[in-house]
Formats: sequence, structure tokens, C-alpha cells
Amino acid sequence: MTQSDTLHAQSPIASDLPPAVEAIIGVDWLYWCLEEAMDDWHTSLGGLLTRAECKLLVALDRPKRMGLLAQELNILPSSVTALADSACGKGMTLRRRDPQDRRAWLLQVSDDGDAMRLEMLDHAAREFARLTGLNEPEVAALAKLVTKARLVIQSRDTSKGPPL
Repeated sequence: MTQSDTLHAQSPIASDLPPAVEAIIGVDWLYWCLEEAMDDWHTSLGGLLTRAECKLLVALDRPKRMGLLAQELNILPSSVTALADSACGKGMTLRRRDPQDRRAWLLQVSDDGDAMRLEMLDHAAREFARLTGLNEPEVAALAKLVTKARLVIQSRDTSKGPPL
């Protein structure tokens, strides 16, 4: 019997629950634990960045137009502008003209922002592994499944998304 089988056998969850319900319960616990871990890390920053600014940095895997960031973060364009202003003021992001359309602006991470972004991504990966006990192939499989679910949900209703 594997460790996973042993843990499942010890689970207080009734065995007659459909897999979808077990998945919902698992996602709820995972979200709660990860939010708590990220709050602890965010607090350790000493208020350097807000939670919304952290999410903005994570979304900036490449220079992006403000409108695209608003869609990806599911917030109003004016909120992205305020976040960009704040992150720029803290030296985490830079604005530059879009070479494809000189009327538009691109937001990108600065060198300091890139270092902070990489630190956040590394910390999140370590915390995820610590909290879940999943190995790399299991994390990759889970990521593939939840990404598929997220894309299906987003394709059906773009008016909803996670709160910043």
C-alpha cells in the first residue's frame, strides 16, 4: 500500500462521495493552506508589496498591455493602471510604448521586479510541495488538470475570476 493509499484510507471523508466532491473538498483545503502560507510570506515582506502587486508581478511573464493584464487578472483596466502606478513607484515594473502600436503601453517587470517575481515563484513552488507532499510528476499532472478546468471555466464566463 502506497503512502497515498494509506492517507486516503485514513481520510475522514466518506468513501461514498463522488470523485468530483472529493476533488472540491481537496481544492478547498489546498486553497486555504496555500493562502495561509502565502499570507505568512507576504507578511514577511514587511509591506513592500501588496497582495495585488504580487499577483501583478506573477502575471508579468513577459511585457503585456494593460488591457490584457486586466483580462488576465479579471479586474478593471483602471485598477491595473493603479496597480501599475504603485508597482512602478516601488521600482518593480516599468512602462514602455508598445512597438506594435505607439498609442499603447506595455508593462514589464524591472530588474528588481524580476528578482522579486522569481523569489515569489520559487517560494510558491516550495510551499506547494511542502504542503501537498506531491512529487514533480504529480504536480505536473495536477497543474495540467487544473489548467484545463480553468480554461474551460474562463471560456464559458469571462465575467468571473479570482479576486485580487
